[in-house]
Amino acid sequence: MPTLTPRIFKLLPAEMVEWSKPLPKEQWAKPGKELITLSEELRHILQQDLDLPIEKVFAEAYRRQGMKG
Repeated sequence: MPTLTPRIFKLLPAEMVEWSKPLPKEQWAKPGKELITLSEELRHILQQDLDLPIEKVFAEAYRRQGMKG
């Protein structure tokens, strides 16, 4: 992603400059329980068979979690 130079910031409205600033870390989105559980399942499946095609890894993880992929 390109960064804006200080010169460009001078040309933008103050509201836009403020909006463009990065969020503080405590305001970043956090993964939900479902994503964390699915990620753990994916890692577990990959540990068992590193040669399994990724689409099969996800299909198996979804199946084990009772989800439709």
